Amino acid sequence: MRTRFLILPLSLVFVLFSCKETQDEINPSPIVTAQKTELPANSNKVVKSYYSTWEDLVQLLFDYFENIDIEEFYDMELPEIGALNKLNISDTEGNHIVFSDLPIDEQHMFIHELAMYLTDLQTKKVIQVSDLEAYFEYMESVASDLYGYFDSHSDQFNVIGDILESFRNTPSPITKSILDFGPSSGSDIPYDIFKDEIAGVVKKGDFCIALPIHRRPMVLMNLTNLLTTEGDMDHRLTGHCGIFVEDFNQDVAADSLITIAASWDGVMYEPISNWCTELYILEIKEFEFIWDSESEEPLTVNRKSYSLQKRNEFIAYAQQYLGTPLIDYTIGSNWLTFKNQMPDYFVCSGLLYWCAYHVYGVDMSVSFLPIVTPSRIVLNPYTEIKRIVE
Repeated sequence: MRTRFLILPLSLVFVLFSCKETQDEINPSPIVTAQKTELPANSNKVVKSYYSTWEDLVQLLFDYFENIDIEEFYDMELPEIGALNKLNISDTEGNHIVFSDLPIDEQHMFIHELAMYLTDLQTKKVIQVSDLEAYFEYMESVASDLYGYFDSHSDQFNVIGDILESFRNTPSPITKSILDFGPSSGSDIPYDIFKDEIAGVVKKGDFCIALPIHRRPMVLMNLTNLLTTEGDMDHRLTGHCGIFVEDFNQDVAADSLITIAASWDGVMYEPISNWCTELYILEIKEFEFIWDSESEEPLTVNRKSYSLQKRNEFIAYAQQYLGTPLIDYTIGSNWLTFKNQMPDYFVCSGLLYWCAYHVYGVDMSVSFLPIVTPSRIVLNPYTEIKRIVE
């Protein structure tokens, strides 16, 4: 199965470079409920600007497909939220609502209310990790450029497929020798200290991500200049992420194969000692949207941890791809289209994206581009940072 997404013109790809308690239940974190009808006064201005542009983009696409094929829009994988018709929406009495069944004016209202909620949610993430503001700032510039392009080229939303197909086999100077998944010039964290940081925090199905700001991996690949490490951090198709296949406690040895990731030898188990660096421990959250158009606060959003049963499914789904090869770095277009190449090939962020999409129904990409980087998974509203290891 190939994930559908909006495809951009090739020039932009280069220029613009996310009450039952049983043994089957984990101890879920408390449900976080938020109701918003306007941006809170303390919203981060960069996050606020990004989600304002995000809303404009979604509304622009809405208007375009309303005149062409509105059903295609409802099933399109939109950045941040995925397909609108896949959202878990119910009314105040618990009856399921399909987004496309809402009146058109309520659909527009829902998108606006969702933008307000995401602004508040992601402001909290930036407060938690101030370095993430720079990523959001870059995302906002990309979204603004996309809006300007779509607004003036609405007839070219899907023209790039044939071009990318011919570009797929274009040689590139990328080689394994200029990338490194090992530690950088920064110091690694001693295992005993690292263990104390995450023991009791990490549950199976959680995942870890190290970004360029954590100085791992050592060499940062910039898509706008494939042989340099200069440029905006979000251009760098780097960082590393892995899925925890077991809970982490004080008894876990440094050589325990407790994570699964796509690395040099393909999808493989990695020892926990590979992760003894600055990184984030995250989990994917389940969203429930409660809609009441008659209320002054029409959208309520509940977030909770997935059950142990779903987490086990998530892990098993990843394990079936053990041995699947890593994408060939010698073909530059492989990086630019890797969503199209799964599950035959993976990169680390691609494996996480693919499994979350098929098990949880969550789109971890926060971009219209056919790619998802570790940094954009951190910024995804469906992810929550449980621990920052420093």
